[in-house]
Amino acid sequence: MSGRGAASADRAEGRGLVVVRPGALTTVQDRGRAGLAHLGVPRSGALDPDAAGLANRLVGNPGGAAVLETTVDGVALRAAGLGAAAGPVRRA
Repeated sequence: MSGRGAASADRAEGRGLVVVRPGALTTVQDRGRAGLAHLGVPRSGALDPDAAGLANRLVGNPGGAAVLETTVDGVALRAAGLGAAAGPVRRA
């Protein structure tokens, strides 16, 4: 689903996060691209992969699921129902 229909479906499930303030340096990070430097692709990924994996385990996500990584002034999120930490993220 895309557009408003997807957001409505997410609300119907009763879970997710709403981004109230994105923060100056909030990014979505995954495990990165190890082993591709010879092709000019940087490793990238979460700064602290152990913390990212732990955060995913704590909310029941697969260990390699993408996480929000934030620095400086941080991000403001609002839970949208039960199980919010494991749900999708929407912009307020």
